[in-house]
Amino acid sequence: MSFRERKRLQFLRRGDPAAVWPQAALPLVLLLTIVAAMVFAQQAPTAASPHEASGMQPVGHGAAGYLIKDDLPDFLQVLPPVPMPQSEDDNADVTLLQLWRRAENSPRWQLAKADAELSYSRFAEAYGADIDPAKTPLLFHLLERVEADVSGPLGQAKEFYHRPRPYQRFPMEHVCGFTTTPSPDPVSQTGNSYPSGHSVFGWTTALVLAEVAPDRAQTILARAREYGESRIVCAAHFPSDVLGGQLLTAAVFSRLHAVADYNRDLHCAQQERAIALKTKEQLSPECLAAWTSLTTKP
Repeated sequence: MSFRERKRLQFLRRGDPAAVWPQAALPLVLLLTIVAAMVFAQQAPTAASPHEASGMQPVGHGAAGYLIKDDLPDFLQVLPPVPMPQSEDDNADVTLLQLWRRAENSPRWQLAKADAELSYSRFAEAYGADIDPAKTPLLFHLLERVEADVSGPLGQAKEFYHRPRPYQRFPMEHVCGFTTTPSPDPVSQTGNSYPSGHSVFGWTTALVLAEVAPDRAQTILARAREYGESRIVCAAHFPSDVLGGQLLTAAVFSRLHAVADYNRDLHCAQQERAIALKTKEQLSPECLAAWTSLTTKP
């Protein structure tokens, strides 16, 4: 029996998405670490030039990424195919989607609505501090550049798969971002559901923050899982869309540690946090120069 079939039977027997989904997501958290170590040890990019990205704009000012285009992973080699409609995998996706539905007045629905915002502020509590260009310019710059790296493969995958979103296929009582519930279009063959951009954004943000603040990594990664699950609650994505976002993020993130510019900026963001926590008095000359360039208005 395949992994997908085992998971399908598990949640159909138990009927509790809160019990099943975190367990299904846990191996991917481990995968993020395993893949990073494997790729770093085997095949690493040799340049740190920016690439032309598309698909998801960084939250801030559109900084260039760390990886060149040729060093980005091929999404076709990373992502499993979209489940065919009415297949066993698709039926499992739909069943779990329905189990995740919540009433509009429930706390989980309200959290999902708030999580629809693509903002680093959604991770500030887990990180333990505000994240913005004024208070944490080095961290903000680091996040922007990594988000730029993932945006290219994300946009390419969405354009390639054209998966309709849940509310395009099925009637939903409420959908995040819509004041009036959209009517389904069962014959629609176009959409941008796979993989989830919010899942990519959330996991990219979380993996960077976990490296900057390893003492808070568990809380940060749990928040990324919750942030991705919100897209299922919202009826904006199927569960496999969210898992696809995790996989794509892992593939991109695994290549960053071989890039000198990323390691430098990560080190500076760690220093910035240490100063805020009063465990370090000042930035190194290199990081101070970076901080000055980011905070000095032209």
